[in-house]
Amino acid sequence: MVFLTHWLCTSHGVIARWIGIEPFPSGVGIVASIALGVYLNNYPNFVRSIWWWLAAVIAGPCILITSPRVAIVLGYLVTTYIMSIWHVAVADLSKHGSPVLTLNISMLVYLFGMLGVIWSIAWCFVPPGTGGPWMRQRVGQLFAMALLFVSLSYFKGTSPHLNKSSPSTKSPKPAYSTKQILQILALIIVIITIPAIIKRGASHGNFDGNGVQTEYIRGMIWAIRFGYNNFGWPNFKDVARKIKEVKSNLVGLVETDTLRPFTGNRDIVEFLQEHLHMYSDFGPSTLNETWGCALLSAYPIIRSERENQPSPDGEIACLIDATIDHHGTLIDVLVTHFGNTEHYRDRELQAQEIARRVAKKKEAGRKVVWLGYLTDRAGGPNYNRLIEAGLTDASPQAVERYCLYLFHMGMEISEFQRIEMKEDISDTEIQIANFKLPSAATVAKK
Repeated sequence: MVFLTHWLCTSHGVIARWIGIEPFPSGVGIVASIALGVYLNNYPNFVRSIWWWLAAVIAGPCILITSPRVAIVLGYLVTTYIMSIWHVAVADLSKHGSPVLTLNISMLVYLFGMLGVIWSIAWCFVPPGTGGPWMRQRVGQLFAMALLFVSLSYFKGTSPHLNKSSPSTKSPKPAYSTKQILQILALIIVIITIPAIIKRGASHGNFDGNGVQTEYIRGMIWAIRFGYNNFGWPNFKDVARKIKEVKSNLVGLVETDTLRPFTGNRDIVEFLQEHLHMYSDFGPSTLNETWGCALLSAYPIIRSERENQPSPDGEIACLIDATIDHHGTLIDVLVTHFGNTEHYRDRELQAQEIARRVAKKKEAGRKVVWLGYLTDRAGGPNYNRLIEAGLTDASPQAVERYCLYLFHMGMEISEFQRIEMKEDISDTEIQIANFKLPSAATVAKK
């Protein structure tokens, strides 16, 4: 119960990112579900009903397989259920068995649940022999199992009252009844979230880019290490500040999926979208168990595909294949994060998949901007495979690069920069270039 509460109820956007939709305004329903769940603690007979538990157990797995519109409603139901069982669980804890033993067991279960979430994505980085390969992409099963067994917290109890006095003693009458306390708590949840909802609603739909120029594309790629600085502290504000400083209007970010309990369920992509006033794309969904790709754009994003790249041996690689509207000209944007150096087969298959996409776009006469993490040296086999498919390096003379690259197809480059992080925001550099549509003279020569 503690594990599920931490996992699902400490951020409004967890389930939204699971199913591939924006956290706002759908997250408002999550907050309302939390308040409703707290209020339902006043009705222990309903909460203890096996039908209420079955509804949650069935709805949980269905979140993972149904359409986003249905899944978010089911997410509201599951969130309400989790918050509704706290009172009966605590009441049973006080009346049955040893509270100390129960709490210790609960913390142990919570710890293993948290490790399960970590192992399911970081399986190839955990110590050998600790079940890494077996836990690969098991977060869906972990979620379903947690819902299935959460009823063990309270089904053993029968008494709906926490403060029932014994026949031989009289307890003093409390100033507020349990029902009144729960009603006040639900009201407090609503009241303290209203200002945040109003603030987010005011900026939602504002895509002015804070006044950044949009005459030409100024694209950048950056591995932001999940928004943590070199000392291990969250630094979302510094990331936003740095993007503003370099005046980019098309931002590719990798290592961005921070909406997990072990990273605090903080959504850096939503944070940057709100503070930079840009369109955003997040993908693939958190349930795909990648480290995350993100696209921020001062131009409207009119289409997006979010996919896992072939990754049979190592970490799951992510891909965003989007189309932006650059003043009436459609330009495809690819944001991707290849696998690790030691997983050669993964990187080869990923390069083949991207090369196939690029070749198809070349045949269709599409213009392309690539903002990616290639995991290969300049001139390496996978680098060359992409060049042969039709991409052009924004700075082919910079041969000492290894991971971050800017490529294009059908565009012109007027400037390229490698910005070293002299601050402690990140241990990776920023690469940035100006991409312009071909001039009339260039088109005529072709």
